[in-house]
Amino acid sequence: MPQTQLQLASPYNEVLKRNTLVIKVENFKQRKPEGFDSFDSGNAFHTLAAFEKHIFSGDNVIDDLTREFPTLQIRDFEIRPNSSFTLTGSKFNFAGSTQTLPFGSTINSLQVLTTDESNQTILDADTSITRFASAGHLFIGGSARTLFEYTSKTATGFIGYVKSGNVNIPPSTEFIQYSVE
Repeated sequence: MPQTQLQLASPYNEVLKRNTLVIKVENFKQRKPEGFDSFDSGNAFHTLAAFEKHIFSGDNVIDDLTREFPTLQIRDFEIRPNSSFTLTGSKFNFAGSTQTLPFGSTINSLQVLTTDESNQTILDADTSITRFASAGHLFIGGSARTLFEYTSKTATGFIGYVKSGNVNIPPSTEFIQYSVE
């Protein structure tokens, strides 16, 4: 669905919609409200052109993009640089979870963790943990819904304790970096 930019002649306008409803529209290109002098008007979120220099890195980026935006093409960025929407009308808001928040999954067996900060246990991962911070918090999803604080890492896991949530972590449960120490 092609979108057109509407150029308004004056700062305040009444626009007649197809359903005969009249709405008032303000042209911020012609007037800036008090306190907004240092701001430029435009989209409320990223435009496609804002992703031009974005580096998508990580193990699953192409798969992530394909899953979230199956019809996305290079021409979306070329034809619609000033829009937040692709040519098919999907809002492109991929912040790149693999870019900013690493994620993984636990090993394929039940893990029982501790809530005792002085007697920490290892949460074993089934995926690479190299992109995770050396200490921080993980949110463990699924039925576990657990906040796990870790103080260090091993080659394949995190040493820490359950801050809140379930201590029984089911097999192959996904987790994501929640915060960094």
